[in-house]
Order: sequence, then C-alpha cells, then structure tokens
Amino acid sequence: MEKHAFTYQSTTLFYYQSSQTPLLLLTSGFHGNEADVIPLLTDIIFAQKDRLPPFLFIPIASPSAVSLGTRLNKNNVDINRSYYLDSPEEEAQALMHLLAGFRFDIAYSFHEHPGENRFYLYDMGDGLETKKIEMLKQKILGLGIPLLTGIDDLEDPTLGSHIIDGYLLEDEEETIQHGFFNGYLLTADITTRHINPEIPGAVSKEKKSAILQAIFDILILPS
Repeated sequence: MEKHAFTYQSTTLFYYQSSQTPLLLLTSGFHGNEADVIPLLTDIIFAQKDRLPPFLFIPIASPSAVSLGTRLNKNNVDINRSYYLDSPEEEAQALMHLLAGFRFDIAYSFHEHPGENRFYLYDMGDGLETKKIEMLKQKILGLGIPLLTGIDDLEDPTLGSHIIDGYLLEDEEETIQHGFFNGYLLTADITTRHINPEIPGAVSKEKKSAILQAIFDILILPS
C-alpha cells in the first residue's frame, strides 16, 4: 500500500488508499495535542489492511497543528471549526479538495480528549447500528475504561453537549453551523454516516491501542 501526497497551495496532506473506489474514510490528526492516536491508528490499519473494506486513510489532517503539538494550527485556528466552502483556512481547503469526488459508505474521525480517562463517541447520519454501539460500549467497560456521562467540554463554546453512557447522536445542522468536519462530509454528500470516537487522553498508550482495536473489531472490520 503506497503513501500518496496531495498538495493544495502550500499544504501537503499524505494519505493511503487501498482501492480506486474506497468505501471507508479514516482520518486523524486534526489537533496536535491529540497526536498519540496517530501512530497507534496507523499500526492497526496496516496490520488489518487486507481485512478492511476498501479505504482511504489520512493520518494527519492538520500538519501544522501536529508539528506544533497544539490544538490550534499555525494560524491559531481550530481546524475542526473550519470546514465550509469559503473557509480561509488552507489546511481545511486542502482536505476538502482531496476528498472532492469521493463517496464513502461511512467515515471515521479519530480524536483524543486530553486529560480525560473516559471514553465517548459522536455519531451522525444514516444507518445507525445500535446493537454494535452497545457491544462496543460493553467492550470498552471490559477494558477498565469508564464511559463519559456529562458535558463533553465546558471550556469550548462550540461544544457543551451532554453525553450519555459514552454516546451522543449529533445534530447535523449544528455541526454545519460550527464548521465541523463531519457536518461538511454529510452536506457535501461525501458520506451519509460519520463516527467520531474520542479516545481518552489520560490513559496509557496500551489502553488507547486496545480501545482502537475494539472499535475496529466491532464497528469497522467485516463480521
């Protein structure tokens, strides 16, 4: 599986594509203070590449934020509030241009929540699989990781949503309003389903890897 590069103006995004017609989109690296998940996710994808549906994997969505190790990118902007057609953010435009013309069955954006020891995920779109989500939550609990019940982030004015037992079904209009990547994907008809796992940043890398593997085993890999 070859590593490809897509350049838009001065931004280059690297990606891996297993098929000319990928059905699964996998992304990470939107925030530089959530970078632990990138190599762990990459290892799992490479180990499971022959079992995965045809996929496109973009490990680092914001190269400048990851390089700085900060939530905000080089322009002091949260890139995951910048996905709309006339966005002035070059990194956001680069990702949107890279994905133009693709149509995925489902997309996953992997994030971490720094300082958090509980797991949760955001879900949006068609084809909700309640049984599999419940299976995942039980698996996470079995790893000794609690599920978040409460507000996702009191300090971020665009968040403040109430998570229940590690799960939130998101409102599409709200995600569009705030420039979230998932809202862009659905409105641009790039996918009809998006899942955003928030890996707890305060747990060990071994636990993070185990959580990621559980997500792949239950939600992503063919049964």
